[in-house]
Amino acid sequence: MKKIALIIFATFYLHALYSQVTVAPEVAAELKKDQRFKTYALKMTRFLDSLKASARDSASIQKIQSEYKKLARLLFYLEGHQGANGEIVNVNEKTQQAMAELMQSPMMQTESPHLGSWSLVGPQFVTDSYGNRGIGRVDRMAFHPTDASTFYAGTPAGGLWKTANNAISWFSVNNYIPSLGISGIVVSHAAPSTLYVLTGDGDSNIGLYGFVEGLDYIRPSIGVLKSTDDGESWTRTALDIPGFYVGYKLIQSPSDANVLIAATSKGLYRTANGGSSWNMVSADSSRFYDVEWKPGSSATVYACTNNDFYMSVSAGQTFAQLNNRIPESITDADRLALAVTPNNPNIIYLLAGSGGARLRLFRSTDAGGNFFLRSDRNISGGTVKYMMNVAASPLNFNHVAVGNLNVSFSEDGGTTFLRSSQNGDDGAARYVHADIHELAHNPLNGMLYIGSDGGVFNTDDNGVAIFQKLLGMSATQFYHFSVADDDEDAIVGGAQDNGVMFKDGTTTFFKNYKAGDGFDIAMPHDEGSFVVASINTETYFFHRSFPSEYWFLGQQTGVWYKPVTTSWFDSTKYAGGSQVMRWKAFGPNVPVATSAANGRWALTNSPSNGNRLYAAGGPEWNDDGSESLKTLSRSDDNASTWTTIHGNPGFPDSIGKITSIAVHPTNSNRVYVTFGGYQAGVKVYYSANAGVSWTNLSAGLPNLPVNVVVVNDIGDVYIGNDIGVFFRTETGTWMPFFNGLPKVPVTDLQIRNSILFASTFGRGMWSTTVRGNCPPSVNLTGDLTGRIVYEATTITATSRLINGAGTEIYFKAANQTTLNPGFIANASTGIEFRAWIAACGTGGLPLSADLMDKAVNSAMQMDSTHFVFDLPFPAMVIIGTLDEEGNVREQLSRPVRMLAGKQRLPLPLIEKDTRIVMFVDGEVFGIVDMPFVRKSDEVRK
Repeated sequence: MKKIALIIFATFYLHALYSQVTVAPEVAAELKKDQRFKTYALKMTRFLDSLKASARDSASIQKIQSEYKKLARLLFYLEGHQGANGEIVNVNEKTQQAMAELMQSPMMQTESPHLGSWSLVGPQFVTDSYGNRGIGRVDRMAFHPTDASTFYAGTPAGGLWKTANNAISWFSVNNYIPSLGISGIVVSHAAPSTLYVLTGDGDSNIGLYGFVEGLDYIRPSIGVLKSTDDGESWTRTALDIPGFYVGYKLIQSPSDANVLIAATSKGLYRTANGGSSWNMVSADSSRFYDVEWKPGSSATVYACTNNDFYMSVSAGQTFAQLNNRIPESITDADRLALAVTPNNPNIIYLLAGSGGARLRLFRSTDAGGNFFLRSDRNISGGTVKYMMNVAASPLNFNHVAVGNLNVSFSEDGGTTFLRSSQNGDDGAARYVHADIHELAHNPLNGMLYIGSDGGVFNTDDNGVAIFQKLLGMSATQFYHFSVADDDEDAIVGGAQDNGVMFKDGTTTFFKNYKAGDGFDIAMPHDEGSFVVASINTETYFFHRSFPSEYWFLGQQTGVWYKPVTTSWFDSTKYAGGSQVMRWKAFGPNVPVATSAANGRWALTNSPSNGNRLYAAGGPEWNDDGSESLKTLSRSDDNASTWTTIHGNPGFPDSIGKITSIAVHPTNSNRVYVTFGGYQAGVKVYYSANAGVSWTNLSAGLPNLPVNVVVVNDIGDVYIGNDIGVFFRTETGTWMPFFNGLPKVPVTDLQIRNSILFASTFGRGMWSTTVRGNCPPSVNLTGDLTGRIVYEATTITATSRLINGAGTEIYFKAANQTTLNPGFIANASTGIEFRAWIAACGTGGLPLSADLMDKAVNSAMQMDSTHFVFDLPFPAMVIIGTLDEEGNVREQLSRPVRMLAGKQRLPLPLIEKDTRIVMFVDGEVFGIVDMPFVRKSDEVRK
């Protein structure tokens, strides 16, 4: 399974985006010719602008505003996943290619505890809510054929989940298969350990106005996957539809377990041999939203597109369109949905949704011979192409549930609806998180299960009482988070669909704060009980213990997904956008300072310099996307004025999107920036001088967008990309750091007390100790010999160092080293012993003054253009520079694998008297002072 899982890797970062809107046909044709992100963003946002300008009533404006939100999700994703030339690309293919290349890399040949040991932080449950209680979106469900307590849930970002105890708790079917968007699930009635999943996030694929086919690439399908061992391993079936498509429904014949039918955005497909081959059985490649087998029949199948009803009497081998059996035209419908029931196999419910608000329910009592209108209702706030469904009870055919924004319940076959769920979590008995994606009855007991943007809910009495069933389903889609300075168990995160989420103890249970799409989070360093959060287009400030009391800090019109940060030295708060906003206090009528720097992409400040900030931003989506509007800036006076630093030596010539900025904790000159997109070799850049010049640190990383970077006080750097976490020391090379971490996009990273925290988009939050974390104590006794470095928080020794020359023993303790009576190290015999106090987990030896003196000119020579040295064994060689204190300042060369013997490396273009260090397999090999300026340097100057 692990092998298959890595082969079938698909992109997962914004598969949960809702929709994309369609423009006029001529504009759609233009977009297909010019598939650059900036063109797409400009056309789509201006299209919505025009719709809003022409709207005549508040309801229309509300619907359009909802589409802005969905489009913003899409554009946020696409902006960070552009091709090398700014084009919209097939992210699925790019990720699979990067994974395949990574599997061939030496980095992946062994596993080591040094490469991370991740465990779940949560959320595994939501205990309280001050908005909409929820944990993560669920799109599809399927049930075990003989065990009522066992069933499955499919998510758009977190893969497949299972319960074996009637949804008391859930667990991931397998952490290490790619977390594909799941749009259909079948548990074989012939062999329940055989599972099928249809991939491709259909519900996220389209919005109120449709979409420009081929440009969204949100979560395309890779077909149907099959497992014969209850999800332990998976293979890809033969469903291979050309181009990009998504799935909507997967069903199995009640009489022949080898026969399955898949409803996709490119037609209906059928297999008669368990997936070994598939045939298209619809007349064309129309988008099919639903398909149902007639209960008890081996021949009759129903299916529907957005406005056509079909029937098959040949077990799904051919279908006929039967709209003439519906009493009124449904050509204006945007989506149809079907429901059948074994309580009366001749009953069919057909739900037609139009314009995001109108829901018409039709019913046939003669297996599709004729339909009759049962109800015609307008639903406020609905979006039918994203969320619309209908279900009929297997115990009573008159009990019907209709899902859209909420769930409505009928007991007379859909003529009247007695009650609805409530999406405001005020303790009501019928609370269900808004946006309903699935309604499915357990056929063994009639229980109705509801899949929503917040997770799974159920009812056994047609909606009189509804219960949440969230425990264990850590499928939250986080954008960012923040960990309190004084308590690593206090964590606040911004989540898609589920607002701001918070935990304040060692439990994996969280609380929901405010509804919406929570984005960036910051906890003020001098006000640890407070939180700054950006939600949709707005910024809020609230007390984490009393989240119902909050202050609105402001917004910038049309600016979605704003980064926020707070000062390390006082109560100043900052928010990015087309301008950087700054607050000293909070409350009504508090003045807000703004500055000209663009901080729409990333914004951070220095932990060691209260006046220094860095900001990155690009053009608004409704601008022309000019390269000149993409900036990286530095402020040295607390965001009052800014200096652009993106055009300085070493910086890439073009910018797709800067995704993250990290400043060294103790040196504000040392700054790292990361890049989205698929421009090879443009992933991570570093400056040792506050952006005056830059060094490319991208070598060794897969060609995937890098979402976040973080650096600790010893210079260890961690990045998160669309497949996990990677690590490098200050002078080392990148290594995977994702042992135990599900294969999902990592969206944010933070370090607190040697613990590395990560948020993911689809599998919640995780943590691990940082690489090389030291044990709390080491107690050494007996004889020591050889070359050994001991590291711990405290070291105690009563040992005797023996065997003379060749014995090199080093103690490095973070707090204390104690040499007790009995410890002997006799230097006259050639034994070398050192002990020092320094941060644990760094590895290697410190470049202390005497070590530098020992190394100077001892191992390297140079001619006018090259270093010349004799390498005693094959090794990885890196060249860097040192500052006056012997600290590594910057890396000058990419790691080069060299053979034993006489070797040469080109001299770098650097100043005279610069101190240069050579590392061989991570150890100091030699240090020299540059005695001259290279001729090319003089010419360049």
